[in-house]
Amino acid sequence: MRCPRDADTLAEMSFGVTMAVRCPTCRGVWGDMAALEALAQGPVVTRATSVSLDAHGDAAGAIPCPGCAGPLGVEESRKATGHEVLVCRACRSAWLDARTLVALRAAHLTAGGGGTESRATQGLAPVSPDEQTGAPRALGRVPSDLATVFSPRPEVELAALPLMLALAWAVTATGLGDLLAFLPRIQFHELGHALVAWSTGRSALPLPCGLTFWSFERSTILVAAEVLLPILLAIHGVRTRNPLAVVAAAVGILAVAVGLWTPLEASESWLVAGGGVGEIALPALAAAAFHLPLPAKLRWDFWRWLVMAVALFALASVARSWWEIEAGTRPLPFGSFLSGRDSGDGDLDRLIRDHGWTAAGLRSFYGGLARTAFVGLVALHLAVGGGRIVGARIGPMIARARRGAD
Repeated sequence: MRCPRDADTLAEMSFGVTMAVRCPTCRGVWGDMAALEALAQGPVVTRATSVSLDAHGDAAGAIPCPGCAGPLGVEESRKATGHEVLVCRACRSAWLDARTLVALRAAHLTAGGGGTESRATQGLAPVSPDEQTGAPRALGRVPSDLATVFSPRPEVELAALPLMLALAWAVTATGLGDLLAFLPRIQFHELGHALVAWSTGRSALPLPCGLTFWSFERSTILVAAEVLLPILLAIHGVRTRNPLAVVAAAVGILAVAVGLWTPLEASESWLVAGGGVGEIALPALAAAAFHLPLPAKLRWDFWRWLVMAVALFALASVARSWWEIEAGTRPLPFGSFLSGRDSGDGDLDRLIRDHGWTAAGLRSFYGGLARTAFVGLVALHLAVGGGRIVGARIGPMIARARRGAD
């Protein structure tokens, strides 16, 4: 579903016990009347029969409903004078801008005797000055039933990754910071081994202590599951019109096809190298997942900040390590975490001894991969975050211009 204001993808979110969908750019909310009235703490529109088509004049020109694509009509809200509510006569749903929702809540609570004592009995925070005036919500002054949705302005989200990355780079420059970063790095490392094993049909068990067990033969049950799960995901994506799910299913099917097509002997080298690849690629992917609109029950609107912080911490540490190795200021990390540097059983030892890699090749490969992950992550973040800012600025302007033209 798309936002009727700026055409951004709507994400399902939980506002306390009420479910609705929300635009991550303009923070408007769409849902049925019951859900929106629960959020607004009272009626949303004056009367159901007074809804008129918006200024476009006809169904073809009106803003489409995110649910049924029917024309949205404009209705002035009951309490918040000057604020508009877009209502769909076909499916009886409505769209509330962020300012309108905040103003309606404040107006209903004030008119209904909803002072500080009344709100306290409902488990709500006192009405803030922003709520009383209908001004945009200030960061940090969030009504309690909206506090579960940690979604600040697009400008804040855009600045988050560069600031966190700079902080992670500074912290990992210290010995203690680099040592602490080793904890998430080793988890990504072992998961990298396991992912390569799973993609080739082998069973694998990554352990948080720095060890991964994998089988040397393919598992029939695992292969069947790997083939079935992407197909089910693709079917779900088509039914729900979720392009992200379809793309993820396509990538999964491609990865499984390549893994199963590759002979086990030929995949052994990548199975060993997969730990270092996962140590670089997986933190970058975890940080990029910051922009994914995941289901509300996962509380991703909150957890994405913590995941990005940990991922950038690990990525900064491993990138610094390999770039120093490339520059010759740090030795290659031979050996293993459990057996020690001189054990000869580490990933790099095996790649050189058993699979024909060279020390120079390892430096170039992992150092280049770290640069690619860094540049790709920053470029993706700037593109998505910048696009949301542009959408938040241009979307309402285009909508107002279209109304004025008609």
